[in-house]
Amino acid sequence: MCLRSGQFEQRGRSTAETKTRRNQDDGRRQKHGWKNEEQTANDVLEYQLGSYSEAFKKYLQNNKKAEVQKWREALTVAANLEGLNSRSYRDEIEFIQNIVKDVFQKLIDHYPPNDSKSLVGISENLEKVESLLSESVEVKMIGICGIGGIGKTTLARLIFEKYSYTFEGSCFLENVRERSRNYGLTELRRRLYLELLQGKFWQNNTGKSTFVEDRVSKQRNFIVLDDVSSLEQLDYLVQKLQWCGAGSKIIITARDKNVLVSTVETIYEMKILDSHESFKLFSLNAFNEDYPQIGYEELSWKAVGCCKGIPLALIALGSFLHSKSKAEWHSALQKLEKTPDPEIQNILRLSYDGIDEEAKQIFLDIACFFKRELVEYVVNLLDSYGLYAAIGMRSLLDRALIAISHNCVRMHDLIQELGWDIVCQQSSENPENRSHLWDSNDIQDVLGNNKGTDSIESIVFDMSQIADL
Repeated sequence: MCLRSGQFEQRGRSTAETKTRRNQDDGRRQKHGWKNEEQTANDVLEYQLGSYSEAFKKYLQNNKKAEVQKWREALTVAANLEGLNSRSYRDEIEFIQNIVKDVFQKLIDHYPPNDSKSLVGISENLEKVESLLSESVEVKMIGICGIGGIGKTTLARLIFEKYSYTFEGSCFLENVRERSRNYGLTELRRRLYLELLQGKFWQNNTGKSTFVEDRVSKQRNFIVLDDVSSLEQLDYLVQKLQWCGAGSKIIITARDKNVLVSTVETIYEMKILDSHESFKLFSLNAFNEDYPQIGYEELSWKAVGCCKGIPLALIALGSFLHSKSKAEWHSALQKLEKTPDPEIQNILRLSYDGIDEEAKQIFLDIACFFKRELVEYVVNLLDSYGLYAAIGMRSLLDRALIAISHNCVRMHDLIQELGWDIVCQQSSENPENRSHLWDSNDIQDVLGNNKGTDSIESIVFDMSQIADL
């Protein structure tokens, strides 16, 4: 990028270093075409007779004439690049924002999503939701519904990352179901407004919600409420959002369509993958190829049939069977086929049962306590308790039971629910006999009534969620 001022300065670099840097940047400038045109192209040429002329005279004393001529030619080329003209903007802030948007869009276009495996078959869903979003210039609210593991969050995240940078405010509020239970709806709405306003006005708020709502209503916002599970959550979070500025977009994902129908006018139902898409997604995870290895074709089709076109199941089962022998494939598929109607939890449980005991312990710790925590924090803490966290987490990654994104530990909500179920099955009625306690009500019951037992290995809770302890 070339942001040029009216002064031609060396800024402490040697002449040779400056020349080298310009030569390296020349290709990028021509490719992207950004410049700060405080003067026109002819102005730049004229400066070579003014302040630029003096600078070039000094350089001629210590450099060859041919080299200086190359610099003059480079300036002439730069002056004629197509770019943004700062004089066309009301203020510098708007000018800079447009440069940032341009850069961001080029990065999105140039770098595809990291986890391309999870995007198999998503294009049809993506095109239809994009079409629905573009239908109105007013506030547009869309619901995306479908069973767990079908790709609702993946689709919403993809759209959010593609378009949110063009809006004045944006927020992806993930796991509303879980976070509303852990932190309450008031805290979720506070977090929503905080992100929409980028923290600018929250500190100045005197406690009146109308102040923040007024600020939100004056800007275009892109909002995703992910995994909403009740009308209460929807009413509390969405009621005020309907007053967002014109052109705002709101996406709400939910497993249950009935949660959306009373509030959301447009609802899109996610499509499961067809047989060919399912086969490709499974193969990518089982073999790292679009097609199975020779001799595994029939087994692969059987595995795909167990997954019912659900992406999470295909990813989990494919990752589990990766590098397994044919005998192990037969054993795993026979186990699934014994279930009259295999559900996704059975497939996820198969992946869990296939890891060693220490990896299982780490899996339960992450499911109950460490989802969305920094990787370094999780590894250091688990290592301090004598676990080999890096090795165990590698095993979980290989089986798609966890993921790493932005240096944080991620886990699909269905996989997390599997972990919770495994712990609760240790004692369905008495939480004091479980290894992990994370629910505030269970913790209050156990500690408040002095029910602690040797079965309890770990407790993590927020004191603000525990009343009268």
